[in-house]
Amino acid sequence: MTNPKKPKPAFTLRMTGSNIRPWLVPMRALARTLGALQKLLEFEDNQDSENILHLMGIKTGSAVYQIAADNPSVVLNVLRHTGTIISDPNASDWSPDLLSPLEELSAIAKSMNCTIELGLPDKDGDVLAKIEPDTYASVSVGAFIEAESSIYGRIERVGGATEMHCALRIPDHDRLIICRVASKDIVRELGLHLYQETTVHGLITWHKKSWKVKKVLIRSIDKPKHPNLSKALEKALSAGGMSWAASMNVDTEIKTIRGD
Repeated sequence: MTNPKKPKPAFTLRMTGSNIRPWLVPMRALARTLGALQKLLEFEDNQDSENILHLMGIKTGSAVYQIAADNPSVVLNVLRHTGTIISDPNASDWSPDLLSPLEELSAIAKSMNCTIELGLPDKDGDVLAKIEPDTYASVSVGAFIEAESSIYGRIERVGGATEMHCALRIPDHDRLIICRVASKDIVRELGLHLYQETTVHGLITWHKKSWKVKKVLIRSIDKPKHPNLSKALEKALSAGGMSWAASMNVDTEIKTIRGD
């Protein structure tokens, strides 16, 4: 926004609930809310230029925040569309990028015990979208597939101070999948195979549209298969010819490789 003049608000962010006042909303919660709204806009907005939101002011009374935008008409279209798909989740082709900001907003509403309303900036402006504590749970029913299955990946972290988990690197996924683990015995077994690739089995949840893994509960693990060094060297010697084989002792070479 390069215009030095104060812009008009494009919409209002209203947090409604018992005993909700602007000074009772933690700055961290407000920052998370604004960040989730910006993320929602970036997913829905197909414009070439970035459409940045700006906090304009706070109305007295309940927690009502005026928000300006570089392109107000685009923002209002996004909020209307968001409200429509929230009201009819089965009509939307959900994707991880759309679900992520709604999950964040719903978590904030739950932590604050409030409803987040996004409406027109008029005094009695219509509510375009409403996010409640259970909104994400409601919309995600049609967005995911959950089943007992198996996935292949690389174990990169194991542990957890409060909950048993491991981090799994799965092919075609940009980020690590933090998996819950069903028992301490399985955690110990996962730890034995850290930084190795293996197959884990359990309850897996996928995004219906992209088939990206959302979460995993590991109930068992296949032990990684290690090659037999002795047999591998014998096979290599056989392939290299008898003159090479005659000059090498397999057991000695294995001890050398291991540093014995």
